This record gives sequence, C-alpha cells and structure tokens, in this order.
Amino acid sequence: MYKCRHFSIEELISPEIWSLLSEDACWRLIPPEVVYGLDTLRDMYGRAIWINGKGLSQCGVRAMSSKSGVKLSGHKLFRGETCFDLHCDDIKRLEDIVRENHISLGIGRMENTAKTNGWLHVSFIKGAQNLDVFDP
Repeated sequence: MYKCRHFSIEELISPEIWSLLSEDACWRLIPPEVVYGLDTLRDMYGRAIWINGKGLSQCGVRAMSSKSGVKLSGHKLFRGETCFDLHCDDIKRLEDIVRENHISLGIGRMENTAKTNGWLHVSFIKGAQNLDVFDP
C-alpha cells in the first residue's frame, strides 16, 4: 500500500469516509499513481499544498452521499478520475507547474482558475495524454 509523504489520509478524504473505514481501507481508495502524482507535485511546488484542513472537508475524495459538487463527481471516484481541490499560497505558480508537467503527474483535467475561488481543481486520470482545462 502506498502512502503520501506530504499528505495525511485525513487531508485526502472526507470526514464521512474517515469515520467509516480504517486508515488502510482509506488509502486503498487512492490509486498509487495518484499518491505519486500528489507527492511529485508538492516536491515541484516546494511549499505547502493543502486539500482538506483549515476549515475545508470536501476537497478530496468525497462520500457518495456528499452534497458538495455534482452527483457523478470525480471527487466521488466517478469516470475513472480521482479529483482534488488544491490550495496553496501561489495558485498561478501551481497551475503553471501542472500545465508543464501534467503527463508525468497523471493529471488529465484542470478547472480554469479564473473561474474558481482560490483553489486549483485537478483530476488524476490514468493514461491521460492531454490536459483538458474546463470552466466549472
């Protein structure tokens, strides 16, 4: 089982899931290539990135019953995606890193940061070769 070097499992999944599953079961929800991509992105950025925490709880893997986002959200592991809303002190720099390294990071979709409010939504998609930038 793979675990992140830079993120705890509580940062990556919602409290609703954490309250029902063991830590090992929670880690199994996140594919190893996503763990690698998150850690590599954090290494490239060189500063703190947070997902859940600091008052946020629905920015990682969400429970199917979550009212946040759309019904078939990649946050709920639909469409073969694993989605995270990334927060940091320089969203533009993080966005640039994703744009330049999306293939090696395994990121296939990203929300247009001009339309979001202080975060970068990314979708890890196994085998993605192109970066789809979309408006939320």
